[in-house]
Amino acid sequence: MSDFSNDILYSLFQEAPDWLSGLLSLITQSAAITFLLSAVTIVLVYLFPCYVRMHIGRKAGLQGDWMAYFPIAMDVYCLRMVNAPLWYLCFFGGTGILCLLAVVFLFSLMLLSAGTFGLTVLLILAVGFLVMRIYVHYQFFSKYYAAFGFNPRLAIMTFVPGYEIAQTVTDVWIAFSDAIQFGSEPYPTSSPTPTPTPSPAPFRNDDGRITGLEGMYKGGTFPIGSGEEILLGRENRDCQIIFDKMSPEVSSRHCTIRYQASTGQYIVTDYSKNGTFMSDGTRLPAQSPMPLSAGTIIYLGSRKNTFKLG
Repeated sequence: MSDFSNDILYSLFQEAPDWLSGLLSLITQSAAITFLLSAVTIVLVYLFPCYVRMHIGRKAGLQGDWMAYFPIAMDVYCLRMVNAPLWYLCFFGGTGILCLLAVVFLFSLMLLSAGTFGLTVLLILAVGFLVMRIYVHYQFFSKYYAAFGFNPRLAIMTFVPGYEIAQTVTDVWIAFSDAIQFGSEPYPTSSPTPTPTPSPAPFRNDDGRITGLEGMYKGGTFPIGSGEEILLGRENRDCQIIFDKMSPEVSSRHCTIRYQASTGQYIVTDYSKNGTFMSDGTRLPAQSPMPLSAGTIIYLGSRKNTFKLG
């Protein structure tokens, strides 16, 4: 009986290297598959929101699709959608967090030696940053939702814990729904005001004209004399064709249009961040006078602000 037991033990020890190596190989393969699946999941979780953001930016008429995929650049890309000031970047998105960490680190080196006073200053800085971050995010999302026709007060939901899920669903809806367009049918934030219609003016034979096709000036016609220049934008003081706050894609001084009766051409010069485009999507060169023939259709920032020259 003892000889039989010894034979079994000897056989197990002889075969041990084979099944141990098989077990180790199985564990290694399982770990590799788990790592690969984890890596793919992480990449997809990162890339999908970037892909959605890129499509939203395209609806807003932005160029530079690559910006939607890279840190810091993606925050700049988002702020450009609503024509937000660049200083928002210090408090917005992931870039804002990096700015906070950098400031806290630098001030820690300088103030920790000051004891209680240094800690108090750091606490005040942290609270001040939090307040500014709340303000910037609320301003951004208010303009963002209004630009796509939603109630801007939806921005309040960004302060609700777990809002990211609702935000992601909303972003996907905005990005891929044909029914939602940038700047279309803005949500009324106050009592509706009548669409401003330019006062009719007699046209001379050598006059040109600018006709609104879409947006707040749809159906309106502006006469423009030979050599006369008209400024379009949101600046009340200098612009002749003025856009309201519901048109964040239009810059304060967006572009000028000058008419030349001798050639029948309209000289358009773009000064904006979001661009002035022809109907085929071609962006006019910045700060460079561009002669366009009568009948050319242009839009400012998005297609909701469309005009016909002549």
